[in-house]
Amino acid sequence: MKKTKNNYPINNYLNNHALNKAISFHMPGHTNGRGFLSSHKKQLGKYDITEIIGADNYHEATGIIKESLTKIAKKTRCDQSLYLLNGTSSGILALMKYVSVKKGKILIPRDAHQSIINGSILFDTEIVFAYNEIHKQYLISNPISLIQIKQSLLKYPDISHVLITSPTYYGFVSDIRKISEYLHEKGIALFVDQAHGSHFIHNKHFPISAIRQGADVVVESLHKTQNCLTQSAIIHGNKKLIDLTLLMSIVKFLTTTSPSYLLMANMEKALLSDHNKAYNRLFSTINFFIKNCPYPVLKTNDISRVVIDIREAKLTGNEITKLLHKERIDIEMATLTYLVLITTPNNRKKDFLSLLKQLNHLEKGEKKENINYLINEPVQVINIRKARNMPTRSIQLNKAIGKICGTIIVPYPPGIPLLYYGEEISQSHIDYITLIRRSGQAVMGLENDYIKIIEV
Repeated sequence: MKKTKNNYPINNYLNNHALNKAISFHMPGHTNGRGFLSSHKKQLGKYDITEIIGADNYHEATGIIKESLTKIAKKTRCDQSLYLLNGTSSGILALMKYVSVKKGKILIPRDAHQSIINGSILFDTEIVFAYNEIHKQYLISNPISLIQIKQSLLKYPDISHVLITSPTYYGFVSDIRKISEYLHEKGIALFVDQAHGSHFIHNKHFPISAIRQGADVVVESLHKTQNCLTQSAIIHGNKKLIDLTLLMSIVKFLTTTSPSYLLMANMEKALLSDHNKAYNRLFSTINFFIKNCPYPVLKTNDISRVVIDIREAKLTGNEITKLLHKERIDIEMATLTYLVLITTPNNRKKDFLSLLKQLNHLEKGEKKENINYLINEPVQVINIRKARNMPTRSIQLNKAIGKICGTIIVPYPPGIPLLYYGEEISQSHIDYITLIRRSGQAVMGLENDYIKIIEV
């Protein structure tokens, strides 16, 4: 393989990556372009237009964009859908602004994506946490349950909105129907961050999509698991408890005035096409993989999210990821003890065979201790929004025990904060950060071995 060399670093990397022809078990879901027909690939440049005659206008849709969204809302079974052209994070920000405008208080899970916290800071949205339980066998965080929501409402009876993450990064889902029914009895709206579940509508073996189970608003990242370019996302809403006119206007305030027709065309085709048979073929291949995998595969709610338990492997997840990359296999995420694969119908049986070959070559060793991936409830010393604006200084991480965090510490992926502004840094936080950094996992919010703390 001849590598390219030019004066354009990003182009140079992308050209070499394309020449490498690596196997993709990661987002985006078009799987290195496999999901696009050759005829579609040739049209991509021609699809990148502006609001010319007949192309409609995203911000005041009356033509083809309105027609497209109407069809998607009908298939999704909601009152209104709107394309998100800045990714799901923009939809999350819109939800946080909506709650702020309504002068409400929102309950969010501890394992919420960092965009939720960013939104609360930007828009002065009042948030409170529900704390995820830990899966007893896998020791990863479970999605929020109805019991945890009930407990939180007893503690914070003035909650007006609830936002939950379902599915989780590992493919586990909440009981949306029970949660939505309970909340609606109390007049509380339910938002669902279904970023990793936009494909649920395509096959009966997937969990039922949250919007079909009574959620009031659902945001989805189509680029994660479907044949869509990065930043492709959508928001679905029902009007019973939500002012959809207000919410959708907020979305548009946060959206570019130069909307991408490429993204909208991708999403329209992904959502309105029939993928049922393609997923049935994928499930058959995944079952073959599970039966032949030398390591256990977790039983999650999303069949296409393949999570491999490599505690019996001598190497850590990040070390295995590097070895796989050398063999032209790239996966979505690794922790110390798990490999996470995003699979789509674009993945062929030979992809899984190549992965099996490499996994069978791994040397086994003493079984690793299962690690609790969610630190116990931290102490919130200062309100997050207030703490964000307080002066800070940097100290060495190993000297930070008992100090107040002046940043957000985020192991990435999956982008779930470990520490927020204003929380007390414990020894368990320091030990965990040190452990995962030693394994090769990135931690955002640190400057080498230094962490920002608040001067109190």
